[in-house]
Amino acid sequence: MLVVTLVGLGLFFWRYKELPSPEKESKILSREFMTVTGAMMLLILGLVIILGTSSPIIGRLFVENPTPPEISFYNTWS
Repeated sequence: MLVVTLVGLGLFFWRYKELPSPEKESKILSREFMTVTGAMMLLILGLVIILGTSSPIIGRLFVENPTPPEISFYNTWS
């Protein structure tokens, strides 16, 4: 893995000057920005749902009889 990483970084820096640079900054209300923002929101909410769903399993590491989160946990985040 280290060799692949070093080769990749070496090629990146070797051809860095040949990479095209963006002509202008993208607008905050652009389609691309909103798409990335929506994807990040879905990722964050998905992680919250996974954390809440697997909390009884994770809780067994610390407590003998863990309880699942209540419905209000999910309603708070979404």
